Amino acid sequence: MPWPGGNEIERLLGLMRSLGYPPVDTHLSFPLRPQDHAGWQRLAELHGLVGGEYICVHPGARMLSRRWPVERFAEVAQRLRARWKVVVTGAPDEVMLAHRLCSLIGGDVVNLTGATQLGELAALIAHARMLLCNDTGPSHIAAALGTPSVVISCGGESGRWAPLDPTLHHVLAAHPPCRPCGWQKCPFRHECATAITADAVEAAALSLASRGHDHA
Repeated sequence: MPWPGGNEIERLLGLMRSLGYPPVDTHLSFPLRPQDHAGWQRLAELHGLVGGEYICVHPGARMLSRRWPVERFAEVAQRLRARWKVVVTGAPDEVMLAHRLCSLIGGDVVNLTGATQLGELAALIAHARMLLCNDTGPSHIAAALGTPSVVISCGGESGRWAPLDPTLHHVLAAHPPCRPCGWQKCPFRHECATAITADAVEAAALSLASRGHDHA
């Protein structure tokens, strides 16, 4: 079959259709196990988290070229903290990045970077009011679990990797001529990241988080 363009989910389902396996729908799945729910309960009790009353901020991404500036994450988190508790998440190798973010935000921030298993992270996102992140793994977890998200897409193909429901997930992206790229670290001025302002991200976050969300 000719390999189709478009979103990655639709591309892969196109392959399944060509093989005679019609898909049920385009929804991603991320089943949560009893130990994942138990991990969430432990974290909630330890850090005073209440479902729907905190936002997750995930500043990392495997490739540096996919990261929005940490200073802008901090600026948005400072503004949102007036309404909701801020929980910072990340992989173990992103501990220094998270420490930098928390120091810039200042005040009462829950830093769980490197402190959760994957399933616990998913449960944490499931109970969050919203996720603010780069175009990276937690974005897909939020899409699978139905948690609203604001995704800052830098470097990659935003249309290919964006969540399919634009009413629940807002993707912000700028498209300089060098995009998409495969650089680990941008050798230019990282315009795809710096063109996205903190004001634009805050507005997108407020439009989603102010709606409320079913965190059952």
